Amino acid sequence: EQLDAVVISKGPGSYTGLRIGVSAAKGLCYALDKPLVSVSTLRALAGQEKGTDFIIPMLDARRMEVYAAVFGAQYELLRETQAEIVDESSFEEYLQQGPTTFIGSGVEKFQKLVTHENAKYVKDAMPSASDLAPIAEEKFMKRDFEDVAYFEPYYRLFRNKFFVQFFEDIYFFTFVKYLKITTSFYTTHIRGKDKNSILNFHKNIGRFC
Repeated sequence: EQLDAVVISKGPGSYTGLRIGVSAAKGLCYALDKPLVSVSTLRALAGQEKGTDFIIPMLDARRMEVYAAVFGAQYELLRETQAEIVDESSFEEYLQQGPTTFIGSGVEKFQKLVTHENAKYVKDAMPSASDLAPIAEEKFMKRDFEDVAYFEPYYRLFRNKFFVQFFEDIYFFTFVKYLKITTSFYTTHIRGKDKNSILNFHKNIGRFC
C-alpha cells in the first residue's frame, strides 16, 4: 500500500533474467494496481560516470559483440541501443570529438581493440538498482509510465517465440494469482495481529514458494 510505482530495468541483458523480472514486475502492477516505470540498463550504467563529453555504456553479449548506446555529457541519448560487433573503428566519430568514457562488462574486450588518447575505460562497473532510482523518480514525476499489458524488455528474440511466450504466460498468470491470494489472506487474517502470527505467515509463504 506504500508503493507509488514498480520500477524495472528494461535491458538489454539476459533473456531469462529480463523475462522473469518483467513478469514479476507486471504481476505486482496488476495485483496492486500500480504503474510500471522502466529504465534502460545502459542509461542507468551511464549515470555512474560524469565529466566527459560522451559516455558509452556497453554490456558483453559474447564473442566480439556488445550491447551499447551513446549518451552526451548531460546523459542525453545520442544513439539508440544496438547489438553490434566491435572492431578497431567502433565509436571512432565520438573519440575524435572529445573525451569518451566506455563503461561496463563489454569494455574489457573493446579496450584490446581500440586505444585512443580520448578514451577512458571503466571495466568493472555493473548496473545497480540504486542507479535506477533517480531516473525512475524523474520519469514518475512526468507520469512516463509503461503499458503494463504490452511492455516488452530489450532482448534478442529467441528462435522459438511461441515456446517462450507460452511459458512466460504461465509464469505471469501464476504469479498474479499467487499475489492476489497472499494479499487477500494477509488482509483477512494477519493484519493487526501479533509478531508470531506475522512470522508464521511468512514461513508458510516460504514453503509455498
